[in-house]
Amino acid sequence: MQPKDIVFVGAGVATALTVIELIEQLRRESVAQGANIPTLVVVEKNAELWKGIPYGHRSSPNALVITPIADFIYERDRQEFYAYLQNEQDTWVPDHRARGGAIADKWLTDNLPKIDQGEWDKVYTPRYLFGNYIAAKTETMLKSAVADGLLKFETYQAAATDITPLPDGTNLLTLELPNKAETDLLCRKLVLSVGSAPVKTLAHGDVGGLYIHDIYEPSATGHMKALEHLFCNSGDPAHNRLLIVGSNASSIELLYHIAGNPLLRQALAKTVIISPSGALPLHTSTQKLTEYPMPALQALRERGGYEIVELSKAALADMQPALANGANMDFVGAIVSTTLQLMDVLDDQQKREFYAIHAIKMRDMFRRAGPEYKGAALMLTEAGRLEIIKGRFVAVAKGDNGLTLTLTYTDADGLEKTYPEPFQVLVNCTGSQNLDVSESPLINHIVNKGLCAMNLSGKGIDAGEDFLAAPGIYIMGPLLGGNMNKLIHFWQLENVSRLSYLAPYLAKELLKAE
Repeated sequence: MQPKDIVFVGAGVATALTVIELIEQLRRESVAQGANIPTLVVVEKNAELWKGIPYGHRSSPNALVITPIADFIYERDRQEFYAYLQNEQDTWVPDHRARGGAIADKWLTDNLPKIDQGEWDKVYTPRYLFGNYIAAKTETMLKSAVADGLLKFETYQAAATDITPLPDGTNLLTLELPNKAETDLLCRKLVLSVGSAPVKTLAHGDVGGLYIHDIYEPSATGHMKALEHLFCNSGDPAHNRLLIVGSNASSIELLYHIAGNPLLRQALAKTVIISPSGALPLHTSTQKLTEYPMPALQALRERGGYEIVELSKAALADMQPALANGANMDFVGAIVSTTLQLMDVLDDQQKREFYAIHAIKMRDMFRRAGPEYKGAALMLTEAGRLEIIKGRFVAVAKGDNGLTLTLTYTDADGLEKTYPEPFQVLVNCTGSQNLDVSESPLINHIVNKGLCAMNLSGKGIDAGEDFLAAPGIYIMGPLLGGNMNKLIHFWQLENVSRLSYLAPYLAKELLKAE
């Protein structure tokens, strides 16, 4: 079996950005026609390439209007995307209006004037627009690179299920094809860019169509249509109730779609969200402050002799006023910057603990969403159609009629309770599992066989500044989150800007001679 030079597992935005950098670096090196041309392979179980879930068809066309463009696109890439939004309006505007319905129409009315004026700090763009842009750019660059003899390119629509290291330093990648047949690829350099680990299963046994395990599989749009059909044809609107477990970006996005769909909004008597925080992501505050008081961090600075737990507690304490009236990201940024400065005197192990554990607690505090999402949640709350419970999901049981679910949960005091009214549908919006119990066969196998190690977060794979997690195996994307070294020091990597920053470094490692 002839080995493939560079193999990516997963074809989301992280892979697209790295492929773009690979091509640019190959062009700068002026690889001659007839030289040792590398073979680039991409393995993706979904038919759509280069976008992943947030930026592609599995998400809604109205999805993830969370942060302004400048907050999620790396500075060097912004002007090109800005030009795309301004110059290609004849293409994407009618498409967005047709696909996104009333929600998209309102978004266009509110945002096209801002786009025309270049007010980018005020534009919260649906992420699929960036997906369309980056996919088109990747395809164009690949076609040109292949034609110019810079590389060979192959794709496999398949699910990667296992990796077997071989004595010569290559890795044998096991693939499951759509027809369930298996095949193998021999890889010189293998990049795991699979996105976040799957969400944990909430409902086991026979819950039938009453349980949506993953709102993005096969697609959010399809699930929303199914919810509209179910609730609008139930025959008993007063008893239509939807249960959402988790209060992350997916849950507030669901509320956004419910509020923007008049038929579904009227048909749903109540949506109930249960989560440990009992709170949705905050709206982004636009308040301008002249100073950022940080008394707890300042006291630590003056005292000295602290360790990471004390530093993290001080940062969390100072974060409270920054979140008093929405997430003031300038204030939050100042606190994070100060915390990182004070961390300089700590040893590497404590720094790793911060990025893998304590920083995630800080991140969960300042989760935020754009004004569109805030308005949707507020509309449903004021209409008495949204309830948020602070508690932990325990289980659901199918009702005697087989058509409803009963929720058991523990409240904020740890007392087990049963919600007094039944639900027609349960939607899972929880976070991903720890990797050692992941329901992904690939992740489960490589971690539990000891091929790759989890980092301290339990959500990411331990990797060095060369992106290596094991001989010949590189990590890119969200599975890099929680690592700390000279290059990679991020508590989460679901951010395009951070992926753009890392992509040139990974491309350089992949093109190094063995």
